[in-house]
Amino acid sequence: MILTSFSVDLVRNSASLPAATRNNPWLMVLAAFINTVPFASLAFACHMFDKEWSFGTPGELRPRGWMMVDVWAAPLIATIYATLIRAHPVFDVPYQTLRVAALRRPMLVWAVGYDTFKTRFPSLPQPWNPLEARAICAIILTVLFACRALYNFGGQLNLEGFRNPTLPSLNKRNARNRQSVQEKSEEKGKKVVVQ
Repeated sequence: MILTSFSVDLVRNSASLPAATRNNPWLMVLAAFINTVPFASLAFACHMFDKEWSFGTPGELRPRGWMMVDVWAAPLIATIYATLIRAHPVFDVPYQTLRVAALRRPMLVWAVGYDTFKTRFPSLPQPWNPLEARAICAIILTVLFACRALYNFGGQLNLEGFRNPTLPSLNKRNARNRQSVQEKSEEKGKKVVVQ
């Protein structure tokens, strides 16, 4: 809701804002970023999720901080939502780009049929219902954070080259697990290579 209703819809439908501000597509995306990222950064900077609070550098400002899903997910989801509900003509650019790319492939248009193609991909798409667009955005956000959890806490996945350097404890634990499996297999008399 914060990334959709309280950012894109709030800017778009606010009667108190001037018309030029209300129709600014970048403000719609920036509002989602402002609503989510600074407060999360403050919570992580104060280590509010630890037993004892202390102040430190938030992860977004550390090296490779731009890779954190928390930073770029908010503008991405706000952009997807604004594209689906057609909040501004600038958000039609991805659709128009895909449509033109498909039109330049005559075999694709010929296989589908030009009349069918025109009805399936009209020059101006119909806006989605905001509830449906929010559902799609929630699914995308769920997939993003599930992938982040797999990346950070993947367990036995072989991600040694890609593992986040801020999680050395997981790398040490995985190394100990491999070593204990290899020791147990040597005790049984079988030589097993563990990767």
